[in-house]
Amino acid sequence: MVFLFLRRVFEALGERMHFKGMEAIGLSVPEAAGFFGAQDFRDTIKDFKTLGYSIYGVSNDNQASHCDFRDRYKLTFPLLCDTDRTVSNLYGVMTEQVKDGKPRIRIERSTFVIDENGVLTHVLRNVVARVHVGELLKLLSGKDA
Repeated sequence: MVFLFLRRVFEALGERMHFKGMEAIGLSVPEAAGFFGAQDFRDTIKDFKTLGYSIYGVSNDNQASHCDFRDRYKLTFPLLCDTDRTVSNLYGVMTEQVKDGKPRIRIERSTFVIDENGVLTHVLRNVVARVHVGELLKLLSGKDA
């Protein structure tokens, strides 16, 4: 999943949302296989909310896949569909990766943090799912990573 600059994300997806006074984190999830990071975000959502952040996931999967993924892992944050890759291309998270010996264009697991004024404050690319949430919490809380 990729966390994206939310104002631009929602504009690209044709939705209007307002986050005045609320900081946000956008994630990109490489297909619905991004369950490690998604579960960690689910389990620490209260910590992020305490710091004043909302969490949104974006991937290239369709709505049915997102609903299944959300329900299977009991996710408590929104997953946004970017099936035509408009948002993913806008944020440069589509990368060529080799899987099973074959090159494929896939979404790069990334996180974008946006402050309450809509300013992109942190961009974390090619993150390691199993440690990312803890590192992000330390970064956002001002503690040493």
